[in-house]
Amino acid sequence: MRFVPLSGAVAGARRRFVAGAAVAVVAAAGALVATAANALTPLPCTYAYTIISKWPGGFQAEVAVTPTGGVSNWTIAWTFTADERVNSGWNGNFSQSGQRVTVTNPAWQPTIAAGSTVRPGFVASVTGSPPLRLASITLNGLTCYPPGTSTASATATSRPPTSGVPTSGAAPTSGTPETSSAPTSAVATTSGPPTRTNPYAGAVGYRNPDFTARVAGSAATRTGDVAAAMTRVGEQPTGIWLSSIASVANLRGHLDRALAQRTVVGAPVVVTVVLDNLPNRDCNEWVPHGELSVTNNGLARYKTEYVDAIAAVLRDPAYASLRIATIVEPGALVNLVMQSTRTAACAEVIAGQVYTDGVRYALNALAPIANVWTYLDASHSYALGYETNLVPAAQLYATLAASTSAGLASIDGFAINSAGYSPIVEPFITDTRKTINGQMLLMSRWIDWSDVIDEEDYITALHAELVSAGFPADIGIVVDTSRNGWGGPNRPTAVSTSTDINTYVDQSRVDRRIYRSNWCNQVGAGIGERPRANPMPHVDAFIWAWQPGASDGAAPAAAGQPRPDGADPMCDPSWSPPMGSIRPSGASYGAPAEGGWFDAYFETLVRNAYPAL
Repeated sequence: MRFVPLSGAVAGARRRFVAGAAVAVVAAAGALVATAANALTPLPCTYAYTIISKWPGGFQAEVAVTPTGGVSNWTIAWTFTADERVNSGWNGNFSQSGQRVTVTNPAWQPTIAAGSTVRPGFVASVTGSPPLRLASITLNGLTCYPPGTSTASATATSRPPTSGVPTSGAAPTSGTPETSSAPTSAVATTSGPPTRTNPYAGAVGYRNPDFTARVAGSAATRTGDVAAAMTRVGEQPTGIWLSSIASVANLRGHLDRALAQRTVVGAPVVVTVVLDNLPNRDCNEWVPHGELSVTNNGLARYKTEYVDAIAAVLRDPAYASLRIATIVEPGALVNLVMQSTRTAACAEVIAGQVYTDGVRYALNALAPIANVWTYLDASHSYALGYETNLVPAAQLYATLAASTSAGLASIDGFAINSAGYSPIVEPFITDTRKTINGQMLLMSRWIDWSDVIDEEDYITALHAELVSAGFPADIGIVVDTSRNGWGGPNRPTAVSTSTDINTYVDQSRVDRRIYRSNWCNQVGAGIGERPRANPMPHVDAFIWAWQPGASDGAAPAAAGQPRPDGADPMCDPSWSPPMGSIRPSGASYGAPAEGGWFDAYFETLVRNAYPAL
């Protein structure tokens, strides 16, 4: 549920602000568009006010307004009858001055057809129970009445009445009080800078039934604690990963199920949607990924058949009550920062500015949608932890954002470790400049001269560089923790006592990958932190963007067997990249193709979960 600016900002502005009560109210009212049959009737519009849910100190409500004649450039206004204060709103641009609330049309719905209904909704704070009535409800300055009001009792006017409570009005339907905790979106204040909202705060994550069914299938073949732990995993929210044009066809079904979930739980639902289909996708990998290519009109298809199709679904007013958090193109822009020309695919991308053009198009398509948040992917601690990579990355993100229609406001936050393995913290390596036998840990082959060795370090460094590049200080970050737990019997429990720096680091680190750049179905990995909002400074949420148990890519069934056709070599446990030394991939045998369910690996992730399930 996106928070629409309470400052009279232009429609489509991407920051979700709570502004001061003293700001001016938007008062530009559009003219009623008269129709031949019913222009300027005594009842220009009707309304229904519904309290959907309530909790101590707050409530969620909807104002449904239906004009008799068509309306363009619409403004709906009403007066609260107590101390209600709007915290967040959707299906319109909200502002509030005192008890008076004004809602102007969003960019995607500038008109209301005759007899059609618009449904601005909001979350508000209140002392005690919310009153069941509103006062002085108007549409473009004309008074609206409850359905069934007779024309004799209604007074047609071109100005809102000056009295307080209306003399007539139907009591709205009261929804079931929420049983979950109240939404924690920011509360309006009378002074101070705007505050960004977090879509995950106060919301329930979408429980993807596809993931639940996969987990149930694995749990059915296990017994005891493992089966029970698997079942608990299946109850966690996971992302909707759109990695092809065809996959977009499944999006509407997921959102429909999210709406049903919202009805059952009686709380806001946040849906995480991952866009991952740029032309020459993952161009730096040894085998090209994705369905679109630069040389085969891929960028045009990406825009029209993929991004436009996604945006069309997300713009549907039916889904306006959902909060939709999008992660835009994992692992893409990092290839530009690191100037990778190792592959012909990356050379094509760089020469044609394909990634920046595609991401800009996606941000411009998603930015105007009222209940959508955009998180631009910012890789992970290994790739961008080096200052030589991080500084230009932050500058690239700022430059790209500035080139969009909404500027820096087109980006609500950044996503890190998407489908990755980097742990949140390395508890036993706290100082990379510590010396062991006269050598700094930085010199070890695993740390490899990077001061940033876990996602906690990276969050701190990334946030500082983003702010330095011009992003606001409250810019948010989401972290994929689906496979970065690294528990199990091989997790160290204390700092090493070795006097060799490589042995010291290898015995102290919880990340058990052979090399920090390894990424495919890593041996010994475990499920990480469970999804939750506001887990640490600068972090909007820990999420599971990837489904733990879904394969990164195909691998031989066993040692000595041939690699499946088209499989990335990094998914072959027996392969080492030609980098001048032996650096095995650390992958698992028997993996299916990308996205396929890897049952045996899922059991490993469950057994090695940290914190334990």
